[in-house]
Amino acid sequence: MARFDQSNAQRKVIEHPNANGKKLIVPDTSVLLHDPQSLLSFQDNDVYLVRPVLAQLDRHKKGQSDVARNARQVTRMLDAIFKGEKRLLEHGASMEEASGGSATGKLFFQMESLSFHLPKDLLDDEADRRIIQAACRLREKRKEYTKVVLVTKDANMRYAALGVNGNIAAEDYLNDKVLLKDSDVLPKGYHTILKDFWESVEVVDSGKKDHHDFWRVRGPLCQELVVNECVHTKDAKGADLFVRVREHTGGEMVLERITDYRLATHSVFGITARNIQQCFAFSHLMNSEIDLVVLLGDAGTGKSLLALAAGFTHLPGNDRHHHLAGGTRDISEIIMTRAMVPVGGEEIGFLPGTVDEKFGPWMNSLEDTREALSDNATKHGLWDDVAKEKQCKAIKFQPISLTAGRTFANKFVIVDEAQNLTPTQAKMLVTRAGNGAKFVVCGNLSQIDTPFLDEKSSGLAYLVMRMKGREHIAHVILEECVRSRLAALGVQLL
Repeated sequence: MARFDQSNAQRKVIEHPNANGKKLIVPDTSVLLHDPQSLLSFQDNDVYLVRPVLAQLDRHKKGQSDVARNARQVTRMLDAIFKGEKRLLEHGASMEEASGGSATGKLFFQMESLSFHLPKDLLDDEADRRIIQAACRLREKRKEYTKVVLVTKDANMRYAALGVNGNIAAEDYLNDKVLLKDSDVLPKGYHTILKDFWESVEVVDSGKKDHHDFWRVRGPLCQELVVNECVHTKDAKGADLFVRVREHTGGEMVLERITDYRLATHSVFGITARNIQQCFAFSHLMNSEIDLVVLLGDAGTGKSLLALAAGFTHLPGNDRHHHLAGGTRDISEIIMTRAMVPVGGEEIGFLPGTVDEKFGPWMNSLEDTREALSDNATKHGLWDDVAKEKQCKAIKFQPISLTAGRTFANKFVIVDEAQNLTPTQAKMLVTRAGNGAKFVVCGNLSQIDTPFLDEKSSGLAYLVMRMKGREHIAHVILEECVRSRLAALGVQLL
């Protein structure tokens, strides 16, 4: 930090030699609460956090709103950057590791008094006045920076800062938060290798097993794949070929051809896969060798629709495709549940009635999916009215809070909105599985509404990372929104 020689009447600024033409960014609390990743958005410029900002973060951290969650996320980030070391607060801590290399500047925290004369009628908010004072004083002390820039979402504060004789810049924060995609945090569960795939492996054996072609291969590629990961490649004729790693022994692996569920002849309960990822998802959902399937992806990618379509097919009397995927399961009913967390922390208050009546509004999204599938089944002649009533009775909606202690044997269990589960809840759910059960867990890490959870501490991410590469576990990240063109545009641009 800049030092002052107090022996002279005229304060002498001792320059920092390492600024190299950088800007010094002073973010307002509004920026951090708007985008908790904003500290890492200023590239090679240094960032200076003043005391009033920390005080305001502390006041906003309690509660279940998005603002409270963002305040807690910023606090965790500060802790990760400064690591509790006082010298880093004063001399600056590198943000490169926390940002993955995108922010190469340093983060400073105010350790000294920063006073500057402001007009008394400038602003009523004392915290905003102190932030502007600090920015103006930093401009006087930190001559090595080309600019000191106050960044705030508060337009009145920007104009107030520009109106004082402090020679600072004041700008809006325009780099709005970009939500992380599931694939930014977790492995996709599949690979696309269209060129030279067969040249990269040595085929030791090949043939047909359980109605599927298989190839036993060895080579360096075996070190990059794990069991139940899928590969999209080309066959000798140049046609699409989908394979799954059925067995993996380190130096060798067995690749099994996957049914192409994009074809109408292989539709699942009248639903055909709309893309390659959905094809992989159907392969896992229809495969009786896989006990747990985790489906991730943005809104509208078809997670719950695929899961319920496969669930209906597993019910007695709907098993015409089981031979395509490896055996059957004696599924007696479908259990549907979800994390009961309000969006954005907006509580709807007390709900009267029985457990079913209280839980009903939370299950509307899954109820919509059930109605769409049952109507589709009737349309395609898969059900008559009697079969429709019988099959729909095999679906039970169950609150997560009431599953503790239960054993779901021979059940097809669908868990929706799993990004809002804690690791403890995720463990509790999976350990409810009894013999013959199949669990499908659906979620999207960019839509977490649970306080104190983020994309790395969510039970959904915990489940994938702890269980990946196991023989009876599979996951796929769906990347294409197929709900509607408006939904797809919203996913792409918002």
